[in-house]
Amino acid sequence: PPPTWEGGYGGKTNEQGGIISILGLIREDINSDIAKAEKEETAAVALFDQTMSALEKEREDLETSIGVLSDTKADAQQDVEDHKGERATTHGELQIVMKSIKDTEPGCAYFQVNYAVRVANRQAEIDGLTKARAILSGGEFATPEDPNRELKPGDALLQRPRLAAVRRA
Repeated sequence: PPPTWEGGYGGKTNEQGGIISILGLIREDINSDIAKAEKEETAAVALFDQTMSALEKEREDLETSIGVLSDTKADAQQDVEDHKGERATTHGELQIVMKSIKDTEPGCAYFQVNYAVRVANRQAEIDGLTKARAILSGGEFATPEDPNRELKPGDALLQRPRLAAVRRA
């Protein structure tokens, strides 16, 4: 039989360095990708932390604002309830005053309704007193056409001339 292999296997020695160099390039690419990814990850973590801290601060500020606004709302609602109570009390007082005014109205209306009558009566009294004074001073009235007719305001008064002269003196 012919010899099959003599010596050791040599393989393709010129390509052996090529594959190793390709694997080396792949390794360098992977290492650079890993370094780049770690760098990006570090930047992303820093951005995440910064964003989270900003959001947490904003959340705290908003919770504080919610608390303040809730207190303000509660105060406003309490004021509304207080004013409703005050209005109810005031309304009750107003009803009492209105009832007392309504109860006293008939007495007030009496004066309004009877004012003209009372003025006429006072005028008749004044005329009567004036005539009485004239009679007491010596004056005489003209005899009325009807002797049974009572004297009314405006009846003519005749004075004696001598009494008028005595009065002047």
